Amino acid sequence: MKEITLRHEQPQIRIDGLLFNLQMSDYDIIKRCNEIFTKYRNYDKSKHNVDEIIADLTAIRSTIDAMLGDGAMGKLSQGKPVGIALAIEWVATIAKALSEEYAENAAR
Repeated sequence: MKEITLRHEQPQIRIDGLLFNLQMSDYDIIKRCNEIFTKYRNYDKSKHNVDEIIADLTAIRSTIDAMLGDGAMGKLSQGKPVGIALAIEWVATIAKALSEEYAENAAR
């Protein structure tokens, strides 16, 4: 039987000078970020109780940690508070950067 060796990579992203090893494929990250962005696009146009807001922010923070590794949200926040609007902005920014790189790599 023929044996082959596949090339492996550890995709990385640098955010605010911090280097993160991606924990998900670029496709999965873009898909998950798009789901979050779509779900929360008009978040400010409706009322939410405290439990909903906490659950939503927890879900977004968990997504960032799932993409970039445990503790990524804390590292990115630099000890400053991060509200839901800013967390959504970060998710959108990360997704945009990765989707642009994904498109560039696919064009090669």
